[in-house]
Amino acid sequence: MVSVSQEYLRRFPPLANVSDDALAEVERAGEIRTYEPGTVILQEDGTPATHLSIVRTGSVELVHDDDIIDVLEPGEAFGHPSLLTGLAPAFDVRAREKTTCLVLPADHASELLAGPAGVRFVARSLRDRMVRTGTLIIESASQDPLEFNDIPQVERVHSLLYHEVFDTLGGEESDSRSPGRR
Repeated sequence: MVSVSQEYLRRFPPLANVSDDALAEVERAGEIRTYEPGTVILQEDGTPATHLSIVRTGSVELVHDDDIIDVLEPGEAFGHPSLLTGLAPAFDVRAREKTTCLVLPADHASELLAGPAGVRFVARSLRDRMVRTGTLIIESASQDPLEFNDIPQVERVHSLLYHEVFDTLGGEESDSRSPGRR
């Protein structure tokens, strides 16, 4: 049976359906770190992440240009885009309150994210963050707050953002549905 202290791990999609033994092994492989409010855990354009962090208690903010892109709560993870690409973090990750995280070393994190649930998690989290960032970019050019559906040609904006992100990864990813190829 999973201990109460491990329940937060079940909220992390790649671990939602693993055995209790596998869950306990993940927790043993990691290190618990505590961050005080306001602590910058990963710095935008700083050193690439060397680990994957899963929020255990508290919350962290993903911040870009002083805009909060997302707030991650227990069971949510950060550091994976930088860890997997070797690129600098795209956001500051800042403790919103006193926060503890399970920090997994790169080898364990890569193994965890390599399975189907891990790949789905990475794809969904990157998509969600691109959408939020794109919305903030468009909103910052306007005096009025925008809703998702207020963005003109929203599918085109998402497509452009998608290609911008993956083009910066050296063209390793291609999308057969890119504009002009439909």
